[in-house]
Amino acid sequence: MQAVRINSVNLENQLLAVELTHSKSITNRAIIARAVASNPIELHGISDSNDSIVIQRIISSENQSWNVEDAGTALRFLLAYAC
Repeated sequence: MQAVRINSVNLENQLLAVELTHSKSITNRAIIARAVASNPIELHGISDSNDSIVIQRIISSENQSWNVEDAGTALRFLLAYAC
């Protein structure tokens, strides 16, 4: 897999679009990065893994109770996000 480098740019009032490789690991990291970003990030090519679906569902929900089902990787990412 080829590394991607994003150089520092001024993104004030700009939309960042990121094309992903359908990797569950990269998708999960990108979803968390989007959740904490101050500017909107549009993700393309996201993984359709259950872990990624669970993370997206929980982050987009206003529910304070999180059910990660059997998605252990999602739990790991969401614990870090919650902290």
